[in-house]
Amino acid sequence: MISEKKKKERKKNFYVLTSMVKQNVRFKYRNSFLGVLWTVLRPILEMLVLWFIFGQFFGRDDPTYHLYLLSASIAFNVLSEATLTSLKSIVNGTGLLNSTKLSYEVIPLAKTLSSLVNFLFSAIALIIIMLFTMIFVGGYYINWTIIFVIVWLPCLVVFSYGVSLLLSAVYVFFRDIEHIYGVFMILWRYLTPMFYKTTGFPDAVVAIINLNPMTQYVGFFRTIIGQGGIPGGIPGADQFLYIIGWAIAAYALGTLVFKSLKRKFVLYL
Repeated sequence: MISEKKKKERKKNFYVLTSMVKQNVRFKYRNSFLGVLWTVLRPILEMLVLWFIFGQFFGRDDPTYHLYLLSASIAFNVLSEATLTSLKSIVNGTGLLNSTKLSYEVIPLAKTLSSLVNFLFSAIALIIIMLFTMIFVGGYYINWTIIFVIVWLPCLVVFSYGVSLLLSAVYVFFRDIEHIYGVFMILWRYLTPMFYKTTGFPDAVVAIINLNPMTQYVGFFRTIIGQGGIPGGIPGADQFLYIIGWAIAAYALGTLVFKSLKRKFVLYL
């Protein structure tokens, strides 16, 4: 049985968590005329920029190349936003931690859930572009397999949270990780086939790209929504295993490192 003290602690953590998520989303768009509407507009604008730059190289024979770009962009942004904002969250949240006696894990979780909220707004942009493509471009239709997003999205969020736990814990002791991870994130983005296709690449290069967990998450998302003239389909068993396996592995590693280091946080905060 859960003790009354534990129940109160969980209730407090939940209340603070939801408040922080709301505050994070509001803070991101404060003093902005369009506000949260930028979450819908930004993915479309990024897609147009990438399509203008890379369309002639990688999307010449693909009338749905813009979907190829947009699906990868909003998927990768979940990881990118969650981890980059979580990185300094424990250090920056020292005042809140001291005043509320909040569980340390709640702060990176709030950052990760904020990235989930932003994804849901960005998904509106994706749906608009999908409908536009189906009606005006042709060669594409929305398939029922999009429902598999209910498996894919929690896995991506758990994976991002695991990485966020790891980074936020390490940052408390090693502040240079901010600069190292910033460079690594650039490499990670380019190792993910966001704007290029791996067809024609040497097998060794494709094997390296496939080791990238975000390749698997982006690939799964593209499979269920469809692109490249191919309607959405049911992902293979291996695709399910990859996204679930990476989520479990990242969460397990992040939790292990976080719990082993958090006892010493008080000495460095």
